[in-house]
Amino acid sequence: MSTVNKVKAEVFIEGEAISHFTYLKLVQSFNNHHEFELHLSLFDLGQAGNFDVYQSRSWVGKDITIELFTVLGESANKFKGLVTKMSMIKVHGQSGGFVLSGYSPTIKLDGGAIMRSFNQKGIKEIINDVAGPAGIPMEINVSREVQLGYFTQYKESSFDFINRISALYGEWFYYNGQSLCFGMPDKQTETQLIYGRDLDQMDFSIRVAHLNFSNFSYNSEDDQVYNGTPKSDAAGLSEHSRFAIEQSDEIFSISNDTPLRNRITSQKELDEILKVKKSAVSNDLIGLNGVGDNPMVNLGGIVKIINSQRDGLEFKEQDEGSYLVLSVTHEIKNNHEYQNHFYGIDAGAEVIPVYNIKSPIAETQVAKVVDNNDPKGIGRVKVQMLWQKGAQKTEWIRVLTPDAGSSDKVNKNRGFAFVPEVGDQILVGFRYNDPNRPFVMGSMYHGKIGAGGGQTNKTKALSTRSGNTIILDDSNGSINVKDPSGNVITMHGNGQVTLTAPNSFTINTKDFVVNASNSIAINAQPGEQGGGEGTIAISAKKTIAATADTEGITLDATTLGVAITGKTEVSMLSTSSSASVTGTTETFIDGADVKMTAGSTIRINSSDTDIT
Repeated sequence: MSTVNKVKAEVFIEGEAISHFTYLKLVQSFNNHHEFELHLSLFDLGQAGNFDVYQSRSWVGKDITIELFTVLGESANKFKGLVTKMSMIKVHGQSGGFVLSGYSPTIKLDGGAIMRSFNQKGIKEIINDVAGPAGIPMEINVSREVQLGYFTQYKESSFDFINRISALYGEWFYYNGQSLCFGMPDKQTETQLIYGRDLDQMDFSIRVAHLNFSNFSYNSEDDQVYNGTPKSDAAGLSEHSRFAIEQSDEIFSISNDTPLRNRITSQKELDEILKVKKSAVSNDLIGLNGVGDNPMVNLGGIVKIINSQRDGLEFKEQDEGSYLVLSVTHEIKNNHEYQNHFYGIDAGAEVIPVYNIKSPIAETQVAKVVDNNDPKGIGRVKVQMLWQKGAQKTEWIRVLTPDAGSSDKVNKNRGFAFVPEVGDQILVGFRYNDPNRPFVMGSMYHGKIGAGGGQTNKTKALSTRSGNTIILDDSNGSINVKDPSGNVITMHGNGQVTLTAPNSFTINTKDFVVNASNSIAINAQPGEQGGGEGTIAISAKKTIAATADTEGITLDATTLGVAITGKTEVSMLSTSSSASVTGTTETFIDGADVKMTAGSTIRINSSDTDIT
């Protein structure tokens, strides 16, 4: 196969034509930066012995355009890139040369690790936000527009981030030589390659892989676990691919069950994602490596392979299938000697396998609560981590607590229900170490608000925002409960309990029993702690009984009198001895009808007796 005069190449750096070069290599592949290498001879540049590094370094950072043409002058491949490195080589006194190398402008998206978050944005909007500032022309044609909810770019370059989205949601991601493309294009070029004419070598492979997997995902808002196993779908694929899928299903019959990396909210979403995952693996079961000299082989294009075989005196053409080009390397020597190496998968593939995915791993970190007014009233908060700027914050996330659940008696909030306050510093953890799945692990004091447990760490306390406080003091064993109004319950740790209410103290119960092994004192004292009238009222709907087992009952009004009043009868009875009614000056027994009755004798004895 001849490699002479197959192509013509034109190279421009910042609009300046490079008319001669000794070697050109251009490597293009899906989900990767394109790379090029251009060798220039000082002799060919007409600067032998005079061209130095100060002149050539000006090319670094400049735009480069490489265009390949067929022998008929048809444009086959156009690439715009960026020179990122220059090497000048001189050996044994020779004039030497330069090697210019660089990448596609997508390298601008690989400027370093970035941390930022997105809330309730679609894939297209996120790609525009991330890639737009780089100034690279873009063609976005998302086939599955998904609202991603809370999604983070976490310690990864923008290029790696877009790459990860591509893999998670089955979208094409590549540079077509002039534009950054995300999503499958509406049209694809197709090039016919005939083995023995413009295809010098082909290596067809077919393999099996584990396709029998299942995934699960938990949705805490609905307390729902979604499970799914993708079904085999070979629609649109070749007979070779269908055979490989059948053999894979037969050999790898044991299913594995792992958590899904994507976040989903329904069974339908899970099924769609699993279909994408399985397609990515299934589409890579057959592959073709080829070497040829047709410059029309392009990344993302289709190559149709024809095998020309001798049949007697004639040649018969046999269709060897069509393949989607996932990678291609173009090489040119001496300006025109051209060859390419390419790899393709089944042309019916709509989901591209992504090999170089980097999944970020999140570590626990501090954050600040920015909202705790959960619209669904289930105790969630929004927080802002140190790297989140401006309006960036998490979605509503759950709060870890020592005990949480429900019971047959408690429908909600059984356990330890404490929601952090806005402004509190908290520690954030991540389920599966996934930066898209944060939760609150607990709260922390910092130097401006922490007071510790006092000397010898004697104090433990629980305080709410308004000042409601429980203090446990290990120095004396006391417990103090108080509210902002001044109500205090103090268990002194020495067998004494004090209840203090600045205004009133009310007990409502069915039965109320007070037992004291020594004495009970009830005092109403005006003038003390705000004072009052100094009265004690004891009321009962039926009876009031006062009993003293061994001694008497005394009703004593030190200043005024004692009144005993009954609506019907008033009885005084001594069951075992006598009853006395005594007045130091006078004693009155008065009634409309006064009766005195004795079982034996009535005696009236005085120094002066008047009966009228």
